[in-house]
Amino acid sequence: AYQYWVLFAREVGNRRLSRMLSSLSLQTLRYSKLGVASKERRKRSLKGWREALHAVAQGDADRFIELTSRLMRESYWSSRSRIFATAAGG
Repeated sequence: AYQYWVLFAREVGNRRLSRMLSSLSLQTLRYSKLGVASKERRKRSLKGWREALHAVAQGDADRFIELTSRLMRESYWSSRSRIFATAAGG
């Protein structure tokens, strides 16, 4: 997704918007990496994405939405926990 946004930002034709999109894509990449920083979290994320792909293959859009929403929430909370732990000196 990061590479897509960088390419999109380059082609947008508006220098300010391009910089904003590039900045946002870098920030998203950092938080994505932070969200799967632990080995346990990466395993859980991989399992979830495999389940989501299976839902797509089965044509189950509701299940796909449920799974990807859960994955995004878990990534958010994992990132948030790491940020606050770092800020607290832990």
